[in-house]
Amino acid sequence: MLVDVYTKFDKQPVIKSSSKPLLPDEFRKSSFKGMVSIDLVLDQNGKVISAKVQKSTHPELEAPTIKAAKSWRFEPAKVGGKAVKAKLRVPFKFSTEI
Repeated sequence: MLVDVYTKFDKQPVIKSSSKPLLPDEFRKSSFKGMVSIDLVLDQNGKVISAKVQKSTHPELEAPTIKAAKSWRFEPAKVGGKAVKAKLRVPFKFSTEI
C-alpha cells in the first residue's frame, strides 16, 4: 500500500522530460490503433517510482509503455506549497497510418 501519495494537488505535476514507447514491429506493417493506460506514482522529486498498467488494448504494448513511462521526469506535485508524492493516470495512444 502506498502511504502519503496524493491524487489531488494544489499544483499538478508537470512533465519535464518524456519519451515515447516503441511500437513493436508486428504492429508497424498495417494500419493500427491501440491504447495503454498507466498509473504512475511519482516521488516528491518528480521521479517515477511505480508504473502499472490500468487498461490495455494489446498486451504486447504494455512492456514498452511501462519502460518509456519509467524514464519520464516531472516537476513534482505540490500540496500547501510542499512537494509531495503523487499518483496520476496517463493514457498512451498508438496509431499507424499505412
